[in-house]
Amino acid sequence: HGQLIVLHVNQDGEGQALSGPFLEADMVHRCAEQYGIPRSHCAVLCAPAPDRASSPEDNGDEVGAPSAVDLAIDAAVKETGASVVVVGTCGTTGPRIGRLGGHTTWAVNHLQPTVVVAHPYSTALQSDAVRESSFMLVLSGERPLNMEAVYATFGLMSYWHSLLIFTLLPERQSDDVSQKIKQELELALEEAGVRGEVQLQKSVGTKTSEQLILAAAETARTDFMVVGRADGFHSELLKGARASVILLPEGLKPREHRALRPSTPNALTMI
Repeated sequence: HGQLIVLHVNQDGEGQALSGPFLEADMVHRCAEQYGIPRSHCAVLCAPAPDRASSPEDNGDEVGAPSAVDLAIDAAVKETGASVVVVGTCGTTGPRIGRLGGHTTWAVNHLQPTVVVAHPYSTALQSDAVRESSFMLVLSGERPLNMEAVYATFGLMSYWHSLLIFTLLPERQSDDVSQKIKQELELALEEAGVRGEVQLQKSVGTKTSEQLILAAAETARTDFMVVGRADGFHSELLKGARASVILLPEGLKPREHRALRPSTPNALTMI
């Protein structure tokens, strides 16, 4: 098993001495009582309070120079060696329609590991619903099939999860090529023992790729949407998705699924 590390960037220097012990005690209780995570596999990391004068306000989608909070997050990711970073969709300013919090936007655009953007209304993040969670992996059929993203998604799932592999194809894609793509993906599911299905969707002139993806996710009642950053879909999907979005890093190393072993990542969660 990996380790869960909760990062707290305290913007109130006077309260930092109190917030650390309180957060640690609260998280240990939640992990042990609610999720069965042993004390040895969870920790709280309190970053130094940033200088308010040098920390710009949360400007939503505007991405400029990193704030002191962003730099603290980046330092924590490097210090812990986190392979998965979990962030919320909004910050202290609260939810906003069609927009992300500034620190979340920065994390999505600059952090190297896999980034999970947790949607506040996702039922998968409530009580025992996580055991029935469904994943949807988005692939582009306009370039060589990204099988590394398929295997990486397998590594993020537990055996009780289900997976929909949603592949966008060019409008004029031949049926023979489409069938070969579907067979290759179905074979990967079968060999991995993953419960799921493959859905092919040809581009439609009246709708954008993002609209087709979001509609499919809504129909499938997706809890976690998995997207490769290299595919270029994630910007609009992050704003419109009702599901939590998992962004896979670029440059995934090719590997055969037969050699894939359950990973033990460090997960860094920002609060």
